[in-house]
Order: sequence, then C-alpha cells, then structure tokens
Amino acid sequence: MPDADKCDGRNEAQDAPCVLISANPCMGETSDNCTTETDGEGSVNKCEGPDSGTTLLQDGRWFLAMLDKKIDELQCWCKEMEGEMKNDKLSEEVHGKILSAVGSAHLLMAQKFQQFQGLCMENLNPEACPHPSMQDLAGFWDLLQLAIEDVRARFAFLRTMRAAGWVLETPPDQDQKKKAVSAAIKKRTKSCAPASKGRTTSGNSSEAAERQKQEARKRLQAAKRAAMAAATAAANKATNHPAPAAESGENIEIYIPEAQTRL
Repeated sequence: MPDADKCDGRNEAQDAPCVLISANPCMGETSDNCTTETDGEGSVNKCEGPDSGTTLLQDGRWFLAMLDKKIDELQCWCKEMEGEMKNDKLSEEVHGKILSAVGSAHLLMAQKFQQFQGLCMENLNPEACPHPSMQDLAGFWDLLQLAIEDVRARFAFLRTMRAAGWVLETPPDQDQKKKAVSAAIKKRTKSCAPASKGRTTSGNSSEAAERQKQEARKRLQAAKRAAMAAATAAANKATNHPAPAAESGENIEIYIPEAQTRL
C-alpha cells in the first residue's frame, strides 16, 4: 500500500480536503458541495474543498487518499481488540469472536483493498490497458463501503460486549432468526395435531371395517350351515317317501292274490 507521500502528484494541501470529504462521502450522489459532471468518460463527481474556489476531482489520487484513511481506521480497530485478547478472563467463545472480526478486517485489506489500489494506480497511468475510468473507481468504492460496514458492525458488537463485561449476547439478527424458528416449530406442531387425530380416526375406521368383515364371515358360515341342514332334511325326506314309478322310470310287478282273481 503506497504512503500518502508516494502517490503521484499528491501533497499535503490535497490531503487536507480529502479528510474533510471523507466524513461525508459523495459517491454516486450530489450534495451542497458536490456536483456531477459528464465528460468523455461518463459521469464524474467533483467536490468543493473547504475553500469554495477549490474543486477536488475524484480520480485515482482522491480514492487512494480515502483508501489510506480506511486502512488506518481498520488497523486501529484490530489493534484495539488484539489488546483485549491479553485479558485472561475472556472465554474461548469471546476470543473466537475477536479473532473472527480481526481476521475479516485483515482479509478485506489484503484482498479488496489491494485490488482497488491497483485500479487507482491504473487510472493514474494513461498508458494502462484497460484504463479504469473515474466512474469505475466510484462504483468499486461503493461496493467497498458495504464490506467496510460489515466489518464495522463486527467491531461495534465487540465493543458492546466489552461494555457489558464481555458477556456474550446474541446479536439482534440471530434473535430474530431464533424467534422465526420457534414460531415455525409451533406452527408445525399445531398443524401436526389434527393430523394425529386423523390417524386415530383412520385407525378406528380400520378396526370397524375388520369387525364388519368378521361378522360377514360369521353370517356366511351360518347361511352355509343352514343350507346344508336344509339339503340333508330334503334327502332324508326323499328316502322315506320314494317317488312314483312313472317318475322313477322302473318296472314294478304287482302281485294279485288268486282269490281276488276269481271274483
């Protein structure tokens, strides 16, 4: 990362106005002291310095100055929390939170900050190909602000813990997630209650159907027994009372006594 005195054409007179503007960055918007102009490269943001006659162009030099300020800020946060880790009374979980915040800050500086610094240097080099425009730098800077705010929130949470005696509190977003999960579990439990009743009713229906089948079998067996009894009775009746000869189809000889033939 180049120092402020190593940037091309940048001096202390230019650094001072940059400090003023950093408190109220005007990326992608206009304010009382900022205007948006259009040139061959597209939209360009220009801000007035403390002297209304001074205009600061948001080019590679301006963004390098702003980047140096952010690096100093993040390094200060890291040193602050790394000093707190010397406290032997901190729990392992708190140590993990501090290491996570410090690690995210160092990762941001080592990756995205370095990438943005390279784009700024290419913007200052007219022979660079491709040559990032000032509008490209402004767009990348806006994306960096999102990552910086995420790291800022991590360190703010650590300071809140420190003020509370390093009591590990659940962040608000995690509280909302837990409430949402609890509500979903309750809703799922309520929806399962009617289903259990439905399963009980289904079980009762199955038992009733089984009983009906058994009763039907009993009635069928009784009907079969009655039919067999009726068939047996009919057979016995036919044996005791034989059918007539005409019906039986057999030749029957009739014996008539001699005394009767003489009459």
